[in-house]
Amino acid sequence: MAVLTKTPRYEAAATVTQATFPVNQAVPAVLIPLEAAPASPRDRLYPLVFAAPLRELDVRGLHGRAHDALTATRQGDLPFAEFEQHRRACLAALAGLGQILHHAQEISVRGESVHGASARGGSAAADVLKRWATMPTPVVRFLEAMPDRFDPLNALMKGQEMFAHRKLLTANSSLTRFSTAKEDSEKKGLAWGVLTDAQGVMRVTLRDFRPHVAALTNIGYKALAARLTQHYLDTYAAGLNNYLHELRRIAVASRNP
Repeated sequence: MAVLTKTPRYEAAATVTQATFPVNQAVPAVLIPLEAAPASPRDRLYPLVFAAPLRELDVRGLHGRAHDALTATRQGDLPFAEFEQHRRACLAALAGLGQILHHAQEISVRGESVHGASARGGSAAADVLKRWATMPTPVVRFLEAMPDRFDPLNALMKGQEMFAHRKLLTANSSLTRFSTAKEDSEKKGLAWGVLTDAQGVMRVTLRDFRPHVAALTNIGYKALAARLTQHYLDTYAAGLNNYLHELRRIAVASRNP
């Protein structure tokens, strides 16, 4: 039986394999820097760490079922009323996701965690549940578990990815690229920079700090590492554009196309 020696090439191949074929990959916790000036002018940023509850809300499953139902409806194999049920469930999950993120942002820019006290004397977690009492059950369940998922006080030491977004640019701006950095935590593998240019086009850049990048660079394959990162970004952009195209079809579909 042959024994493989763990040479630098072996280590590089192993890290590439782990990055390309992750096992039991969970939705990453993303660190989002938020402007702190409205709440505390002395602080530049408040960190928000957020793991999107895509599985809890079944966002991908509901989207897929709604899109399949629309296709079947257009082919005459499914009544429009059944597609409409799938559409409502899909859009309700997205609305719930947006409201969860919005409330998490509100908590973070106040410099609070969901464990802290609210301005009205009650707990922030209780305020969340009261505010979204009419939300669908999966959303409420996620909000109830929010203290275990989100804590801005410890945000600088958490999260696997960094996400920074520049606000919509003015009409006369010439910027077309925004690249972000990350803090010193080794946990951050990817740093996403998102900019919406003067023409309303969203442009995404990606800096890759995952272990295989350094491993490949150390054995002289820096160009390969760069190509892998570019492929990752291109695949993400293509997937996002395809998802938005399908979502628009679902949202605007009418009984009589």
